[in-house]
Amino acid sequence: MRLVAEFVLQDEKNFVPALKILQRRARAVISMTELEGTIEDMPPIEPIEGEKEAQKRKRSKRRMKGDALYFLAKLMEEALGVVKDMKTAVQLYEEAVALGHDVAACTLGVIMNSGKGVRKDEKRAKELYEISARLGNPAAQNNLGLMYENGTGVEQDYAKAAEWYARAAGR
Repeated sequence: MRLVAEFVLQDEKNFVPALKILQRRARAVISMTELEGTIEDMPPIEPIEGEKEAQKRKRSKRRMKGDALYFLAKLMEEALGVVKDMKTAVQLYEEAVALGHDVAACTLGVIMNSGKGVRKDEKRAKELYEISARLGNPAAQNNLGLMYENGTGVEQDYAKAAEWYARAAGR
């Protein structure tokens, strides 16, 4: 089975079938609550670009569930093969954040900061960016830099902005 983002996007007729396969996979991961193994216990999926290094490490059941919740939330947010439902998407992102999913925390921070389909909440956005930044997410570190530079939801502080930008740049 070949599930690569490029494959899905290159050929529109394969988009819906590939999406259905991805949805089934995500639901299967979520329902694997009694499984005590790692992602290697599941049938192989060709990694999406950027995941190859991460897939080399063993991933716990907790991380797999976080990934699945994040994926389903993204489907709901972007209305990919499902009806757009921001309330459910936010709930799924929150569950993934509770499992320590850094990308979900950053994504939900962006949603809260912009007010995209939800009530704008800059304080919550900052909290989410901080969670994600502590987990090493450079996008969240950059977003914190932007918040401090512009004084969005925080007191404007160029020194803190520079610190967050430096962390995002890996310095």
